[in-house]
Amino acid sequence: MRWIVPNTQPGAAEAAARLCRELKLAPLVARLLTIRGFSDPEAAERFLRPRLDHLHDPLLMADMSAAVTRLRQAIAQQEKILI
Repeated sequence: MRWIVPNTQPGAAEAAARLCRELKLAPLVARLLTIRGFSDPEAAERFLRPRLDHLHDPLLMADMSAAVTRLRQAIAQQEKILI
């Protein structure tokens, strides 16, 4: 397999080198992350190693409380639930 990596913007090589140093990444991985906009080590770390506490509160989604109410009703009535 041969990787074709597009040319990057000025400063991308320095950002990739920083990711290599700080996160101990392979140069290709660091370069791909910078191409995708993850030049900040903290953002790259968060992308590569996500945790549950990084997720947004699902109850902030539109109509989520109505969905929860309906799911509870379906469970109580032993209905089938299709997701």
